[in-house]
Amino acid sequence: MATQTSFPRKLAVVTLLAAVVLLPGCRQAEDPWAKVKGGPPRVLVSFAPLYCFAKAVAGDDVAVLSLTTSVGPHDHNADADDAIAAQKADLFLANGLTLDDFVTKVANTASNSKKDLVHKLGEAIPKNRLIQVAEDKDDHDAPGHKHDHKHGEYDPHVWLGVEEAEVMVNRIAELLAQRDPARKDGYKARAAAYVEKLHQLLADGKAALKDKKNRKFITNHHSFRYFARSFGLEVLDSIQMQAGVEPTGPQLARLADLCKKHDVRVIGVEPQYNRRAAERLQKSLPNVAIVELDPIETANPDDLMPEYYLKRMKQNIDNLAKHLK
Repeated sequence: MATQTSFPRKLAVVTLLAAVVLLPGCRQAEDPWAKVKGGPPRVLVSFAPLYCFAKAVAGDDVAVLSLTTSVGPHDHNADADDAIAAQKADLFLANGLTLDDFVTKVANTASNSKKDLVHKLGEAIPKNRLIQVAEDKDDHDAPGHKHDHKHGEYDPHVWLGVEEAEVMVNRIAELLAQRDPARKDGYKARAAAYVEKLHQLLADGKAALKDKKNRKFITNHHSFRYFARSFGLEVLDSIQMQAGVEPTGPQLARLADLCKKHDVRVIGVEPQYNRRAAERLQKSLPNVAIVELDPIETANPDDLMPEYYLKRMKQNIDNLAKHLK
């Protein structure tokens, strides 16, 4: 028997799903899984890197769909279309660590009856490998700086650390084996093959950067600390304390002084955001180059495949290797 509290929730689900059907022009909502090859099982992921990892492990055996592509998790607003995708999913993979909390809302709204649907891969990483964000407060106690942004306890950008990406890939293989034990050997083998590519990426990156004496750089926002740790680099500071929030004049002045003090030569900017603040900072630092560093939070849907993550990570390494001294 349904409880009294279950009715409002069911009504909300019906209302939200009905809203998808009643789109402008009375167009019937499309099934997002209709053109996705493979499966069952069906695996829904929150954003691009997780698609690369999941598809690498799944091969052709599993249907894999990314909830976001051209808009990343920082900017995504969950809607009824997301609920349609989640309703038919057998497994819903998120990053966790506060990056994509909208996943929980989507899963609840979808009224998916499958137990144990959502898994947050970032939370499978041992805590001693996670980077705490409490250090942000110490790094930014400066005149004109306001601590009005919100963080979780740990930096959520774990997929940019090669060792952390390995943990996530292996966890996906475990989850798929639980859902589909008949094909567990294939999942295990494909995960091992992708992990080997991650090992090669790490070795090649370290080789490309091994002769760099000054290994410090500035980023657009705090997203590259796991990446830096993997390759023995250091993110000295960031322009935006929160993605998409522009810095004040005093904050830029403090960063300029910091760059001069440490002879910083590189400012990393993300293709997802404008570079105006970085260009303002560069004007007072004539020997500093602005370099594109992609956190891989977004992707063109046509480019999304397992190799996309490896390709973008290699490009990040090459861009830094070219300009670090």
